[in-house]
Amino acid sequence: MEDLKLYDMAEQYADFFIHSADFQRFLALGKEIEKKLSKEIIAFQTARSQYEEMKKYEPYQSAESYRKKLRDTKEKLYSHPLMTEYKRLENQLQEKLNTDWNELKQWVSNKFELTKF
Repeated sequence: MEDLKLYDMAEQYADFFIHSADFQRFLALGKEIEKKLSKEIIAFQTARSQYEEMKKYEPYQSAESYRKKLRDTKEKLYSHPLMTEYKRLENQLQEKLNTDWNELKQWVSNKFELTKF
């Protein structure tokens, strides 16, 4: 019976979390980013792949142009207002989950060490 109560509480928490305004905005931003920033995402992924390949096979001295391209494409992608808001919400939601996880561990037993995130 206690297990059922715990499952119900977990389900209620998950339902509350996924229906929160922040989580809904996070999901909407993800879809919007996919549509509006697809070229920037592809450019960044391509630059990252090329950089990783270069690290395997080419001498270190020739890496500067690859690093610059990777740095530039990453900066362009992550400085976009949609991506900035997305990352802010992602961090905020993760912090909420971490805090709730630690509170749950303390509620169940004070023998659990708090996780430092």
